[in-house]
Amino acid sequence: MNNDINLYASWIKFCDFLNLLVPSINLGGFAKIIWILLPIVILLLGATLGVLVAVWLERKISAGVQQRIGPEYAGPMGVLQALADGLKLILKEIVIPRTSNSFIFILSPYLTFVLSLLG
Repeated sequence: MNNDINLYASWIKFCDFLNLLVPSINLGGFAKIIWILLPIVILLLGATLGVLVAVWLERKISAGVQQRIGPEYAGPMGVLQALADGLKLILKEIVIPRTSNSFIFILSPYLTFVLSLLG
């Protein structure tokens, strides 16, 4: 007797059951796409929430060690501060001075990183 759990077959049976309940919805090929994308979405959400919790705890612990209030006023318990910092990082524009050599200006951080690895 084989007692293995086959989640894919169960998922397909569930989608077929939904098709019986609501015949206007056809989940044939769409069920396979959802089966592929669902673990990816769950992994990305888990990683994002893990990073948010780690940043929040790091800020709370460092604020306690340094005996300061910290960024706890941005949303409930300071949770929105990490989201605001991430949004600021994403929306930050690259400013290149007009009088500078743009190639060297853009290349210099990468060159510094590579040289620090070689040293």
